[in-house]
Amino acid sequence: MPDLKKYKLDGVEYEAEAPVITALNKAKDRNDELESENKTLTLDKTKVEAERDGFKDRIDELEKELETAKSKKLDEAEIKAAVERRVKILDAAHVAKVEVTDSMDEVAIQKAVIISIYPNAKLDDKDAVYIDARFDGAIDELERRNDGKMRELNSDASDTSSLAKEAHKKMVARLEKKEA
Repeated sequence: MPDLKKYKLDGVEYEAEAPVITALNKAKDRNDELESENKTLTLDKTKVEAERDGFKDRIDELEKELETAKSKKLDEAEIKAAVERRVKILDAAHVAKVEVTDSMDEVAIQKAVIISIYPNAKLDDKDAVYIDARFDGAIDELERRNDGKMRELNSDASDTSSLAKEAHKKMVARLEKKEA
């Protein structure tokens, strides 16, 4: 009779030869290793899925931002209109002798021009439409005070500014003197 040893498997006790028990122990150890590896891989898979889902969410956000940016993209006509508006405001500030700083936006410059013409004007809590209307009135007053000598600021600013025209005339005069 072979030398049988006792071996407990799933709560049941068995008798088996030593080589069988050794093989069972190796198989059990290998099974434990594979289960541990499986747990690690499952955790890694879960982390990768979470990262993937995060990237998908980020892509969705970026696509929305891109669509928003595309819808807000200015066309050439809008850019031209914005530049003309800015030139008109800066021209009025120059004529009204308002000091313009880099930190001032267009509304702040408009308010400064209005206050320079109408010192008692109350502009706090007024909306952009009100400021634009008051600004147009201030431009009209500037033109009246300057006997119409300055460029019509209320018109479409498709011409170059009066300052640019004056500078151009002076440059032409200097060039003519050099040639003579």
